[in-house]
Amino acid sequence: MMQTENAYALHEIVVTMVRTGRLEEAERLFPKIVGTGGDVFVFSWLVQAYADKGMHDHALWLAASRYDGTVLRDLAWHYIMNDDLESALDAIQVVPVGKESIITSILGWAVWKLVDQGRHEQARKFIRLGQEIASGAKDPEERLDAFVEFAETLYMAKCYDDAADMAERSLREAASVGPAKNDQEKRLIAFATARARAVLVRSLVKTGLYNQALEQAFKQAPVRSHTIVRLDTYWLLKDILDGMLRNNLVDLAYRTVLEIRKRPSGAKELPIDSCAIVLDRMKRLGTMKELCQVDDSDDVSWLCNVAVDRLKRNEVAAAVKWAISLPEPRFRRLCLIDLAAKSRSAGKSGLASMLVGKAASVQCGNLEKCNYSLTQLVSELQAQGKKAKARRLARRLLNRLSRQKDLNDNMLLSNELLVLAKVGECRSLIDFVSRRQLPYYKARRALEQCAEEGYISELLSLAATLPGYSSRVELVAKLAVEAHKMGWKAKGGDLKTIARLLE
Repeated sequence: MMQTENAYALHEIVVTMVRTGRLEEAERLFPKIVGTGGDVFVFSWLVQAYADKGMHDHALWLAASRYDGTVLRDLAWHYIMNDDLESALDAIQVVPVGKESIITSILGWAVWKLVDQGRHEQARKFIRLGQEIASGAKDPEERLDAFVEFAETLYMAKCYDDAADMAERSLREAASVGPAKNDQEKRLIAFATARARAVLVRSLVKTGLYNQALEQAFKQAPVRSHTIVRLDTYWLLKDILDGMLRNNLVDLAYRTVLEIRKRPSGAKELPIDSCAIVLDRMKRLGTMKELCQVDDSDDVSWLCNVAVDRLKRNEVAAAVKWAISLPEPRFRRLCLIDLAAKSRSAGKSGLASMLVGKAASVQCGNLEKCNYSLTQLVSELQAQGKKAKARRLARRLLNRLSRQKDLNDNMLLSNELLVLAKVGECRSLIDFVSRRQLPYYKARRALEQCAEEGYISELLSLAATLPGYSSRVELVAKLAVEAHKMGWKAKGGDLKTIARLLE
């Protein structure tokens, strides 16, 4: 434990030294934090700090001394972002032997900078050099990685034809690597293949070859992808549909939606927001329930953004039509509530009132699925000052919670109870917590809200029956603070009742 604490303290000291410009001291101390987690990032900052001080040769030497070239790659990117292309290319000279993928990354970024500067002829020379270096890698896995890195950076540089060419070569290279020796090698080849195919799909979209892009997207194997990279079929299909819509190819996009939906996994793969926009543009919103599978509130956020955009353009009827076209009642209600909240924030109280009224009229029967949207509705009514209606719906929410058999599985219970407290249903809430013997952590925020609103006596009675000593102590401590603020007097004494419960 002491060693871990010492390592963490040293780590912080080195970071502080780098930030304050004490680079030589940080460099001397750095070996002591190697392997403590995050050390590679600290080393990269140290190297870049030397570069910023103009100590170019030392920065290059230091970057090449550790971490197999990855810090050199970071340093080259740092130079490129600071318009120092020459220094970035110097980094290539000290890349460890057999690390062609580091070199192709740096060359790809150089191409990006040259294209950005309009120096296309020089960019072509770097593209040819990158292709030669990738092809010349002796290790098959390194060769594959070099091809993929170059393909990705060429796409970033908007050299879409070259990126597609490198991606195709990467796929051929991946196929020729041969059977993987172990699971780790198998995963690396699969990940490189997925990255290459993603570059190919996106490059084909940019060059208008949508059918070929679709064919490649359907070949994408399932892969655990980084959220930023977005390699899975869903995101590739979204890029294809969005590319079609950008170029106003609505008929083609609609036919593509139908083609995707025919696939066995089409319901999961079809990007719902792109699908919905296509249907809207085709005046076929009524078919959204059949074509677009909406699974959760994240999907609703995607879809409702379209309605919000309509609302911002004062297309109220279109926004409402969009919201009520959503596949399930809870999603319709959530979208209408979102529109109401946006209208209220914009100062359009009449519109907000109309929208929240529409949301309240949506019938939603499923207990577990509909409670979240009912909670949001209560909050919005309260925000609009419709307190009586908010309390009526809050009591309905409490009745629904009372009918749920197992509340331990309800991940949103804490929020639901807090809403009840905020609309003034504290007595009913406290009774509910007592009857169901809820764990304190589930009701903590709601009970604290009730304490702040002065329900000290009722909460003291509850505290005496709460399961778990620590729960009783925590609630009573909160009550002591609030009682003291209010100058509260309990029957038979001031804070003595609370003190006894704490014993």
